[in-house]
Amino acid sequence: MRTAATILSIMRDRGRRGLPVEGLYRHLYNPDLYLRAYAKLYPNKGALTPGITPETVDGMSRRKIDAIIEAGLIRFKTFGVLKQIFDMFEVYREATNQDIRDFSELENIQIEDVDALCASANRTARKLIFSVSRSGILQQKTTAEIRDSAAAMEIPVEIENDKLVIPTAGPELTRVLKFLDHSIYRSPLTNERWLANSRRRLG
Repeated sequence: MRTAATILSIMRDRGRRGLPVEGLYRHLYNPDLYLRAYAKLYPNKGALTPGITPETVDGMSRRKIDAIIEAGLIRFKTFGVLKQIFDMFEVYREATNQDIRDFSELENIQIEDVDALCASANRTARKLIFSVSRSGILQQKTTAEIRDSAAAMEIPVEIENDKLVIPTAGPELTRVLKFLDHSIYRSPLTNERWLANSRRRLG
């Protein structure tokens, strides 16, 4: 297993060169990364002050780190703690104006005014555009499949010239993007629609 210093050096080098870092989950099983994170956090002012829970940084131990890893899953109590240890920028990145323009070039969508979309897109819309673009769902599904799925979920969508029309602003834009991002769920028991806060696969 590579040392934490080697792993972090490689990540920094690839970041400087604008290269992606893949297979990050494998490194979560390296206890040395957690020990380095602890060493970075414990000198902070307030690190020994309990928050909403009684735990403080000085309660960390190698045994606790190993227990987290041995469970087969890495669990963090808050997203804030996760961001202190790992760079989540590429996971929750907001689409830039250029990303939006690239998005508009996809073959099966139509955006009437790309400049208007760039001007109106808020942080939520930009995160959704980036997520939808990265997922490849628009390349994997035909316009007809998207239209039929939207109808089944009672999501109003507009199809023009065999292309999905992406609204340029407002709740209509957010609703279509959330649908494409798998963020709308229908309960099989009540048939009610819900916004999902997780896209983890079951089973």
